[in-house]
Amino acid sequence: MNASLAPLVLAAVDAVESYRRGMYGPPADSPGMLKPLLIGGSIIAVLWGGAYSIDRLLKSRREAAKPDRSLFGDLASAHGLTAQERQHLEALANQSQVEPPAAIFVRPELVAPLTRSSQKAELWQSVARKVFGLKTADSASPA
Repeated sequence: MNASLAPLVLAAVDAVESYRRGMYGPPADSPGMLKPLLIGGSIIAVLWGGAYSIDRLLKSRREAAKPDRSLFGDLASAHGLTAQERQHLEALANQSQVEPPAAIFVRPELVAPLTRSSQKAELWQSVARKVFGLKTADSASPA
């Protein structure tokens, strides 16, 4: 070995031995090294759990804020409306500014005039029969 490198090699060996004996902190194989990892992992788990909980809470609030659209869809399905009938009834609810839109299902007076004087009178008659149980196009009261 070169004489000029000897002090560097001895210093490196001494540093490794000192580390192994714990002079610069806990030895690499001691349980003391595990504690910071457990604390760090716990912090990460708590932060992740908190973020997940907040995300679920926000999603549930967003879903709770839109019950009208799902109620409208549920009522349309329950009454057996076709996609075209559903679209026209929803458009009528929006046009008539019915709030919530599902309230159109209890407002036959909005549909009855369309069953007589509309270009799509047959469609509106079908909607009136399915939703309100109207027997004729001229009747605005349920059967």
